[in-house]
Amino acid sequence: MSEYKDNLAKAGDKPDVSELVSEFRRAISDGYSLNRLADNDEVRYAKWDGQSTDGKKYSSNLNEGSKAFPFEGAHDARVFHVDEVINTQCDILMTSLKRATLKISGVEMNDSPVASNAMTLMNWAKNNALHNELNREAEHLAQWGQQYGLAVLFIAWEQEDGLKPVKVSFDEMLAMSENIPEDNILSELPSLIENESAEDQAVDIMVGLANVGRVKARRMVKELRTKGETTIPVSYQKTNKPSITALKCLEDVCWPPETSGNDLQNARVVFRRQLMTEVEVRSKIKTEGWSPDFVEQILATAGKSSAFEAFESTISSFSINNGIHDRTNLIEVVYAYTRSLDTNGIPAIYCTVMSPYADNSNSQEPLYGKHFLIDYAHGQMPFVVYRRENVRRKVTESRGIAEISESAQRELKSQIDSIYDHTSFSTLPSLLVNARVANRFGQVGPGSTITVNRMDDVKWLDAPPKDPNTAFTFIELVKREQDRYYGFPNAGNSPEAATAKQQRNVNNWLGTWAEVYRQIYHLCIQYMTPEEMMRITGTEMPIVDEMMSFDFILRFDVAEAMNPELVEKRLQTIANFLVPQDTSGVLSRDKLIEFQTRLIAPEMAEDLIVPRQQATEKIRNEVKQDVSMMMNGIEPGMIQDAADPTAGMRMQFLQELTESNPKIQQKLGGGGGVEGGEGGDELFAAMYQAYAQNLQFQMQQQENKTIGRTGVEPVTGSAGY
Repeated sequence: MSEYKDNLAKAGDKPDVSELVSEFRRAISDGYSLNRLADNDEVRYAKWDGQSTDGKKYSSNLNEGSKAFPFEGAHDARVFHVDEVINTQCDILMTSLKRATLKISGVEMNDSPVASNAMTLMNWAKNNALHNELNREAEHLAQWGQQYGLAVLFIAWEQEDGLKPVKVSFDEMLAMSENIPEDNILSELPSLIENESAEDQAVDIMVGLANVGRVKARRMVKELRTKGETTIPVSYQKTNKPSITALKCLEDVCWPPETSGNDLQNARVVFRRQLMTEVEVRSKIKTEGWSPDFVEQILATAGKSSAFEAFESTISSFSINNGIHDRTNLIEVVYAYTRSLDTNGIPAIYCTVMSPYADNSNSQEPLYGKHFLIDYAHGQMPFVVYRRENVRRKVTESRGIAEISESAQRELKSQIDSIYDHTSFSTLPSLLVNARVANRFGQVGPGSTITVNRMDDVKWLDAPPKDPNTAFTFIELVKREQDRYYGFPNAGNSPEAATAKQQRNVNNWLGTWAEVYRQIYHLCIQYMTPEEMMRITGTEMPIVDEMMSFDFILRFDVAEAMNPELVEKRLQTIANFLVPQDTSGVLSRDKLIEFQTRLIAPEMAEDLIVPRQQATEKIRNEVKQDVSMMMNGIEPGMIQDAADPTAGMRMQFLQELTESNPKIQQKLGGGGGVEGGEGGDELFAAMYQAYAQNLQFQMQQQENKTIGRTGVEPVTGSAGY
């Protein structure tokens, strides 16, 4: 009995390319799934053999010996019911993703400030770093997920270096050389530049220093000697951000058919396939460290592509098998992500760049572009699967809308064709012509003349005995059943059931993106510099292990979107009746304001809403700035909005600042009051008093609002704050 052995289970310094190629070919040879994809395309795009551009049936378009049914020129409608359902579902999913509220929760209460900064970081990632990619790739993910039942998103960190010209003078270079040890050849560079006979030696140093060719290096040396300055290309980090890419199954990504589970995290190997131009492939030698021998080998494979490409077709062509991709100048490259055990027996993920078409016959060792460890901190495969439904655990066990609604689309087409054909017969039915005059019978049409010997030589054939209303009724029945199944609003269906179904679909979709955002967040923490963190969040963000355990939740309420008037009434009830009675402070006013903003203006919410910590810090800094202006004799602007809700907080910060700052107390006369005293600054004290009175007035206005609602004045003067 032979012992089973998985050749991919253990990692080595070099990959087993032959085994990877074998696994790749096995992964793309799943004929059942390939046929499912092809069938889904034909259903969605309403394509079949024998179609004509005018939407009619002709025997000439069919196989030899076949005749058009029920008659030549009968109606042959292209009904895009499945396409409409998919697009409607995608509209709902895309809207939910755009308007969803992302919440990041820490492990314990003390994590709240860090979680707030994490929210700011993720808002930057979504709205800035990934803005264009997010809209494009999310649309692809939704479309493929709805049509085929599942799709995959690839998450990575993109780093790219660039060169920028920087002017350097000879004097600057001389000053820098003075700080370089004498045994370093760079300390001699200025003197070598000045000595024309030592130009070749200076050029050699400049080639290594500026990473340029000898021709350019010589020109730079001459410019420094004659003009006193030159331009040096300096390397800098051009791109440092997360990246996402939607992948179509069995075209952009595949895995062995035995892969089980709801996702790809336990897969033995996952293959990501890319098509590249010669320029892209050659550039990988420098940008990613690919093997030059491997690059030369795969350049000869341009135009070759994997077997599943035969199933691709246009979305508009009338020929089902008409391939649309000309890959004459494109090279297929496969990234193999393998989960293997390292030398210590610890699972790790390795990536191998390979080609299933590279000729290794003349090479002593199998060729591959690069083999490296994926060091992402989250420790997961960089893939997140979106499945339209979760009826079984195996990742591929999810049906697309095309598969579910194929029969409904055929039923609609059948009824629509019958209505058109019935109308054709009713408008111009067949003629019964006596055999005596058949050869002399003319063309039937408006204004035509037909000569007969007797009145009964020609008569109309009765139209088929069918009531078209039956077809219309059946069409409405099919559409109503489809609306009920997918949770679309329909007068004949329960709105509560429709909302529940759409909420389930949205929750499934957003759950996928919550995992995507989690991986993006981990990559941001891992690869962004402290300076970048400070620039984005405004604070120093501590990097601790607990941050990797933060919970990511995306929330979108379908009922709120479908019935905003009901939600508005609920919010009014909370604001007008519940908030005034909240004596224990159990209601979060900050969250209520945020919720109202997201409901009224979801597209502006991210710009309007800032984390509470940042909002508090902003108000504190504004008070500091106002006091600083007064200390310099400049009167700050007064709050003019009636009953400013931040007045109480501003007054608290003013008092804290006054009590902790001796200079303010001195300018007020030593007592810290607002009247000014002996030795104080009268102008400052007057402005300080006006500033404090303005805040007191705003606080009183806020209190008056509370009195107006409750009918009594607060005993402590603090109710409602």
